[in-house]
Amino acid sequence: MGKSLQLRQYITLILAVIVSGVSQGLLMSLLSIILEKEGISSSLNSINALALYIGMLVITPLLEAPVRRFGYKPVILTGIVMVTIGTILFPFWQSFIFWMFLRFIVGVGDSFLHFATQTWIVSTAAEHERGRKITFYGFSYGIGFGIGPLGINLLEIHPWAPFLALFIFYIIVLLFAIRLTNDFPVKAESAAEKGSFSRYKQVIRLAWFTLLPSFLFSYLEASLNNNFPVYALKEGMSQQWISFLLPSFVIGGLLMQIPLGILSDRIGRKRILIAVLTMGGLLLAFVPAFIHAEPVLLILFILSGGLVGSLFSLGLAYMADLLPPALVATGNVLASTVFSIGSLVGVYLNGLLIQLIGGNFIFYILSGCYIFAAVSGFLFKGYQKEESVHLLSEQSG
Repeated sequence: MGKSLQLRQYITLILAVIVSGVSQGLLMSLLSIILEKEGISSSLNSINALALYIGMLVITPLLEAPVRRFGYKPVILTGIVMVTIGTILFPFWQSFIFWMFLRFIVGVGDSFLHFATQTWIVSTAAEHERGRKITFYGFSYGIGFGIGPLGINLLEIHPWAPFLALFIFYIIVLLFAIRLTNDFPVKAESAAEKGSFSRYKQVIRLAWFTLLPSFLFSYLEASLNNNFPVYALKEGMSQQWISFLLPSFVIGGLLMQIPLGILSDRIGRKRILIAVLTMGGLLLAFVPAFIHAEPVLLILFILSGGLVGSLFSLGLAYMADLLPPALVATGNVLASTVFSIGSLVGVYLNGLLIQLIGGNFIFYILSGCYIFAAVSGFLFKGYQKEESVHLLSEQSG
């Protein structure tokens, strides 16, 4: 199929991303709430959630090789099967250790799925439409992620109901994904692009700023879906309000994903990234002040979500703008690894903050990190793709 990603293929990838979003949005908050009700401490609850991100972190650096050797489709199918099996096993045995193991498996499967789909989309999109296509990818994930927490209410029907719903969704996606036509990443040409360590070094040199949005997006996502429910319950918020607030953040992101992507195609992704980092960071600082005013908090979540909900996809698009085609897969490996690190740091650090100091500091630290990243953007000199190719060819020569 070469460089063109056909519409039918693209729709299948988007469907897979939507269901993955539903899965992550539901499992993160659902499992945290169940463990909290069982009397598990905030720090242990966070440690249990860490297994998902450890799975992502362990497998992500290893994914580039199988994608280059076998192509995108086998990696996507492997990820779907792993997540499907892991998800349906949760209600069989409510054990702290067993759930950690299953979260690890789901994390590995999610990494297979997301790395292959986002690399496929970013690598095949033309530069003038890359922002639109990758933010629609993020938009689709956000739809699923926003719907996911609403599945908490299925617990009232039966303890198995949320997990069974996810299982059915993944089976449907698997049936569509089996019909995909396989494709492969662009092969490396220059010497500087061929060695693994050399490729990582070149990506960091040419596009280090584009990795910060991945870290900050995952840090925030993990904070909201794993730690915020615990923090909110301790502050006396009802389970119903939590299930509405979490999707509201995603709804804000959905409203702005595609407009921001189109705007970044027109005026530049670096400018958009700096703007959303700054304004989003300022809004997050106000969350603790309104933790007992749920309607105000709802508005705040929608506004901040609208600003920062596109960070990951915009970061990937900007990275693809800067890197030679053969380094895009490597860049996605680094972005996914940084994403996993951000999730790990967020879940563990926030669990300690809730237990030792208080949940308010979750958002103060987040705000500071976002402002710091915005300042870093002004210091970043992004090479155009032609300049990057020239630099690499000079090193090879």
